[in-house]
Amino acid sequence: TGVQGQSLPVAVGVGLHLKGAEPGRIAVVHIGDGTWGEGAVYEALNMAQLWQVPVLVVVEHNGIAQSTPTERQMSGTVAARAAAFGVGHLRIDSVDVTDVRAALTPVVEQVRDRHRPYVVECVTHRVGPHSKGDDTRAAEVRERAARH
Repeated sequence: TGVQGQSLPVAVGVGLHLKGAEPGRIAVVHIGDGTWGEGAVYEALNMAQLWQVPVLVVVEHNGIAQSTPTERQMSGTVAARAAAFGVGHLRIDSVDVTDVRAALTPVVEQVRDRHRPYVVECVTHRVGPHSKGDDTRAAEVRERAARH
C-alpha cells in the first residue's frame, strides 16, 4: 500500500483467508523499522496473534525511518515489541542470501505448521533515498550509507 504501516493489516487479512481456504500457505509482508511508529502495526500484530494467523512479518531494519535515524524515533527494540504480543522474533544480521535463506527456512515452516505470526528482522543498509527525488536524510545518515 502507499500508506506506511497499512500493508500489515492487509497481510493479516490475506493470512486469515489462507488459513481457512488454503491451509499450508502463509502471508508475507515487508515493512521497515520506521514503520513501528504506526499504530496499525500493533493492531494488526495483536489480531494476528489472537486469531492465530499464518503471517510472516519481514522487517527491513536499515536504521533510518524515512529521513530520521531509527534510534531517534523508536524506543526499545523490534524484538521486545514482538514479544509484547507473544509473537516469535528472529534477527538476521547477515545480508548474504545463503545465510538469510538458511535462517528463514525453519521460521517459514513454523508459521505454516503453527498458524502463528512471526517477525523476522533483517539488518541491512539503505544506500539511497526513501523515495525517488527525496533525499532528506540527515548528513550523518547519508555518510553512513556512503560507507556501504
